[in-house]
Amino acid sequence: MSALPKFPLRPGGDRARQVIEDYDRMRARIPQLQIDPAIGWTWPRVYVAAPFEEASTVRTIHRMLANMRYVPTSAWAENDGLSANVLESTEANRQIHRSNIDALLSSDLMIVKRVKGSGGEMFVEFERALQYGMTILWTGPPILSTYRDGVTTFPDMAKLMAWLEQVR
Repeated sequence: MSALPKFPLRPGGDRARQVIEDYDRMRARIPQLQIDPAIGWTWPRVYVAAPFEEASTVRTIHRMLANMRYVPTSAWAENDGLSANVLESTEANRQIHRSNIDALLSSDLMIVKRVKGSGGEMFVEFERALQYGMTILWTGPPILSTYRDGVTTFPDMAKLMAWLEQVR
């Protein structure tokens, strides 16, 4: 994963400051990764981006990933009480939403589970992952961005999981 964006930034601009802050947060998390002594490296960390309504499906995906020794990082889906409307949620719920960027930036790859007609926040996470050069595995109806460098599409989640099992 490349932590640097693929586009030039103007020094001192708000966008540049955000990228630097995101990069610093990501770098601060790296020492927290646990090295598996059996293999000598960490297992790949995977962020699953999906519409909020798909949280239960994402939890199932998390279990499948964990069974293959991948490390799921998309904690938003593990919080049953999290409100989809962050403006009406508690401070604790807003913190979970804010921590998504940290989880995303600490990941090695992203799985996108797109459902046509939903997933607004998911597209923000997708774009951020593209900016950082993260590998993205896409399932669901394609959009123009699925044809960009770094995005691999799969016809369904079963084929994506079979591929992850194969490359593990």
